[in-house]
Amino acid sequence: MMRYRDIVIHTNSGIFGREEELKASPPIQQWVELSECMSLGRLEQGLAKAIMDTCEPKALGISPQFRQYAQLYSFVHELSGDVDIHRWDHDNELTAVIGLSRLVHPTAVGFAYAARVGYESEGMKEIFPAQIIGVSKEAFLSPSRTRDWLTYAEAHVLRDLVTSLKQEQPRRVHNALWHHEYATRTYYLDHRWTLVCTGLEALVHTDSTRNTAQFTKRVPALAFELGVNISEPEAAAAYDLRSRLAHGVSLIAAKTSHGPSPAQLHLYDRLEDTLRTAILRSMQDKSFADIFRDDDQIRKRWPI
Repeated sequence: MMRYRDIVIHTNSGIFGREEELKASPPIQQWVELSECMSLGRLEQGLAKAIMDTCEPKALGISPQFRQYAQLYSFVHELSGDVDIHRWDHDNELTAVIGLSRLVHPTAVGFAYAARVGYESEGMKEIFPAQIIGVSKEAFLSPSRTRDWLTYAEAHVLRDLVTSLKQEQPRRVHNALWHHEYATRTYYLDHRWTLVCTGLEALVHTDSTRNTAQFTKRVPALAFELGVNISEPEAAAAYDLRSRLAHGVSLIAAKTSHGPSPAQLHLYDRLEDTLRTAILRSMQDKSFADIFRDDDQIRKRWPI
């Protein structure tokens, strides 16, 4: 009888030149059971190569390029029952777990090497690449993020988070998580900036008036609680840029030769850290999450 697994491979392209970080924080080597049907670890080399070969674009009359990277580790969802080989991650559980993994530590694990694999007792029989539309298959890290992998200890933190998938989260936290994941799968900072700021607004915006004050007062206060340093003038600058970007007044890089300044990148990283850590804490601490269930609780916790 054919059985199926949904698999996402995270490649080792981000480890090169990171020898010191590899020593200090080695990536996952052994398997970690995230739930009864979800696990994280290294696939057998032949299977990983077959999945990557199948997922890469094919050309007629042109020799494929030599791939200069391989599997670092993989997310595996063991499926039960009679499933369709073409409906990768039909319940969105694997996508959700990968989104949760970025809360524990930001990585660029994407879906370029995502597939549903059919196998029998004697081994793998079928591979069908994931058909993803509406959002990028790739994820991107800020240039200042240099460690592109989870450690064994972080995998165990993720395991605890996976249990919260079945628990109802406040709508604000759910919306913030969606914006965080969409931002990570967006390349241009112009759009990431607005998505991250909107994710923060999903957490702290309570009233139809004094929009700027709600952001510039509450985001620094929230960040402070989470161990991130954002001043009120920096929050004001972030919200002003968010507004100009959202209304199409300007772009961060008006010309292809120009990009964000170091100061903008540094501020963006702290905004993203605040959003990421707020969602993570909400999923780990029910009392913190409950703040986001009630507007009055938010007003009381972070007054303007």
